[in-house]
Amino acid sequence: MATTRVRGAEVRVVDDLVREVLGPSGSRNKAAEGGAGAVKELLDALRGATGEARRLESHFLARRDKLVQELRRLGSTRAAKEKDGKGEEQTRAMAKHLESIEGRVERVSNLSSHAGDRLVRLERRRDFARESKVLLGYLSNFSETEGCAAGCANRGEETLDRLDEFEAATLAIKLRALGEKLLVRTGDLDVPPAASPVPGRRRTELATIVERIQVYCDKLENRLILGFDKFSRHKNFARMRECSRCLLLFQGGARLTSHYLASRPLFLETNPKTLEEEASAAASSDSGGPKATKQLMDLLGRWYKHGLESVKKERQVINEVFPNADRITNELVRRLFEQNVQSYLAAVLAPSRAAATAARRTAEDIRGFLRVAAAAYEKTRELAAGLQTIGCGGIDVEARMGELFSEHLDSYPEVEFELLEALYASLRAKHQGKVLGCEMVVECFEVAKESIARCQLLSLEQDRADSVQKMFSSDSSRYASPHSLVDVVYQYMIGGLQSAMDSSEKACSSLSSFSLMGDQDAEALHKKVVGTSLGEVFAVVGTLSKCVSNLEQGLREDVLDAISPEALRDKCEDYLVSFIGLLEGTVAQALSMSVSNCLQVLARVLKARQKRADFSPQDDDFGMGAMGKATPACVVAVGCIRAVHKLCLDELGEPNAAPFMTELGYSIMPALRNHFGSFAYNPQGALRLKRDLAEYAEAFKSVGAPGVSRQFDDLSEQANLLVVMPESIPDLVEEDLKISPSEVLFWMKLRADHKTARLGDGKQTLEAYFSTKGAAR
Repeated sequence: MATTRVRGAEVRVVDDLVREVLGPSGSRNKAAEGGAGAVKELLDALRGATGEARRLESHFLARRDKLVQELRRLGSTRAAKEKDGKGEEQTRAMAKHLESIEGRVERVSNLSSHAGDRLVRLERRRDFARESKVLLGYLSNFSETEGCAAGCANRGEETLDRLDEFEAATLAIKLRALGEKLLVRTGDLDVPPAASPVPGRRRTELATIVERIQVYCDKLENRLILGFDKFSRHKNFARMRECSRCLLLFQGGARLTSHYLASRPLFLETNPKTLEEEASAAASSDSGGPKATKQLMDLLGRWYKHGLESVKKERQVINEVFPNADRITNELVRRLFEQNVQSYLAAVLAPSRAAATAARRTAEDIRGFLRVAAAAYEKTRELAAGLQTIGCGGIDVEARMGELFSEHLDSYPEVEFELLEALYASLRAKHQGKVLGCEMVVECFEVAKESIARCQLLSLEQDRADSVQKMFSSDSSRYASPHSLVDVVYQYMIGGLQSAMDSSEKACSSLSSFSLMGDQDAEALHKKVVGTSLGEVFAVVGTLSKCVSNLEQGLREDVLDAISPEALRDKCEDYLVSFIGLLEGTVAQALSMSVSNCLQVLARVLKARQKRADFSPQDDDFGMGAMGKATPACVVAVGCIRAVHKLCLDELGEPNAAPFMTELGYSIMPALRNHFGSFAYNPQGALRLKRDLAEYAEAFKSVGAPGVSRQFDDLSEQANLLVVMPESIPDLVEEDLKISPSEVLFWMKLRADHKTARLGDGKQTLEAYFSTKGAAR
């Protein structure tokens, strides 16, 4: 309400002043006197009231301070007068009196503040009235067109031209604003148009005056721009600054900024046709290749360097000339990107982009274009960083990059996926039918490394994480994506491993017992048994292990560390761990199958070379020292075990050799036990069996499988059941061996005399005795 009244008063003052200055007929009233006399008297009276209020406020504040001191004194002596009720009553009375004084002081303070606010408003009204009267006087000059100096259309122009340029510009803009407000009764006057309508004739006169003021503003602005250009040619920075200071009053200097930047050599010398010719010449030597990319980037770098140096020089001039130097500099940089840099990029990318979008494009065409785009992106980012270094800090680099490259990379990253799929397919075709090797994995890694780095550079922020993850690995246990590194490598490795397993199984099946029995060269036989069943698979597993190790190291050092944000990096690491774990499981299955093939071949070797006479010899079957030697079949088997160990060391490495030999020993133990169970033993043959078991125990001990060696030692102890006299067997079983009756029966049935041999009483056979023992348990 109060604000509305004040605004209304301001309008009334302006109307009165307009009538005084222009007169009832619209012409200037020379005899008009000041209309602020009444306002002055009111202000003087209000100042006197304000002074009195402040004096009262000081008086009451002094009384309040005295009362506070008295209250503190009474409080300090209250303990001494606690028994006297009068002290407490006086204290309460004093506190109540203090509250009353504080209330009066607060009311006086509010009155003083209110009076001060009114004084400020009245002073504003007085200043407004004074300024309005002066401005209306200038307005009236624009209505007089007779007797003007040469070159001036009215008295208003003649009056303003006598002032300096800055004062003239400031006053002209104020006059234009006042005239427009008087016409519409809005703006700072804050009165609706219908509240105080302007009479028709006066409105027409005001409209004419406003139009004349606008014409003068345009003439003055043109004159200042011409002066700015003149001083610019003479490098007169001081006068240029004066002109720019004045021109900033006209719409913030927008016309000056546009005029100045358009005249800069940096923008005048950019010719798109010339740029395209230079770029075509640089790319023609090696279309899409590294050499062409380097030459194009050298050309782009030279252009960018020239642009950066030009901006640096222009910034020095801008700082000297323009009061709003930062805004002009930012506008200069904006135009540099929109005009020059955009033209540079279009010229550099055009040749490779044309090849990449052609109907018969190849993977190399697409890769050449993407390489040029990524290199250009890096160069442009370096330019932006250089601009920030010299003080152009108003650059949003990421936003600017997105705007510049969106036109050229509108279908990214689909283009990148298309490229990856084509390159991976080409690599698979190149290595089709070859033994698994690290070359394919290295080539796939290099392709993915380049694409992932490029994707992090060129893709939009909202697409980046999903695109990088798809290039690294598909979120699927089938690993069937044609453009994911992990999927392609997994399919290649599994294919190579499966091929080796199929080849090994086929080779093992083709070995005949005759070929295994007829080979007299021990080393050749070991190579045939072990090489056929394990050699190819072990070679592939060894290569696969090296490939995975190198791939993991490369991914962690060159790819994962560069991936951001951290959540995406952790996700890719999880994919890598899952991939390695799945490969390890597949390799374990392949080795298990190879061990099975090896045992089958070894069983055929033992069957072909083991003779019944080895374990049931007659006295004349042994030559000199034959009892102390292992059987020929054992010699072959032990040789194969040592050959397997050597193969493990060569292909799998020492850390993996001992675990594998242990698993092999646990697998070979039941096979050998079944083999021994197909023969009958007399005491001499049993001793030779113990010799064979000792050989097996020693062999596994030497290859790092002591657990298997101890089992063969235990088996040798049990073989004593084939050596001792029948009557000693019960004591041997119960006191030394302590094995189950089923185990005892197994050994009893291997004795050549198990059907005829009886215990000491001569009544029970060994088989019947231990069968009864087993039934009792």
